[in-house]
Amino acid sequence: MPLATCVRQTDDPLVWQAVFGYVSTSSSDLTVAVAQDANWLRSADDTNQPQPTTFLANQMFSRAFDVLFSREDEVQWTLAAAANTTRQTAVLNRHSHLCDVDLYSLDTVQPHLYGCIQRMADQCTAHFGYTNPNPQTIELPIGFANRFSPEPLDRRQPRIFWPGHVDDAFDVKFDCSSDAWALSWTLMNSSIASVGPFNLCQ
Repeated sequence: MPLATCVRQTDDPLVWQAVFGYVSTSSSDLTVAVAQDANWLRSADDTNQPQPTTFLANQMFSRAFDVLFSREDEVQWTLAAAANTTRQTAVLNRHSHLCDVDLYSLDTVQPHLYGCIQRMADQCTAHFGYTNPNPQTIELPIGFANRFSPEPLDRRQPRIFWPGHVDDAFDVKFDCSSDAWALSWTLMNSSIASVGPFNLCQ
């Protein structure tokens, strides 16, 4: 899956640099050719396609490539791991996380589990919220700093975290039929909210 890592302003105030990475959970290296339906960088200049086409097995690269963009534009990298699989898109613009700001110098955003409901014998819905103790809004792109386990990493959780406390920000539907099922949301690689057999869905 593509990762929106960070942005930085260049010496020209009208030009910014976007840095993208990726996570591969495949057991073997993958090749995904540049194509609009598989591996495409959408920007003001669609002829510029510097993204990788070879993805190493079971690896995460936070800085796989970078691209310049205009201050008022945004850059979108869409990637599908294989034919007939869901395409995922990472988006960066000048409001995204700045490369030169140390994310881990900030206070940790805390995820919270607000409850879990069992809809059917094998289907549960967990409700999550968060607390951002920092005075500023923080962007945590899907990846190392904002992920779910088990996969997929992206379960439509927030990427933008407003200051303060947000109840029931989103919910996740998942399979809870296994005797050893569990679901965890990790933020900033240190704070985890989990639901599992130890706090059963009602």
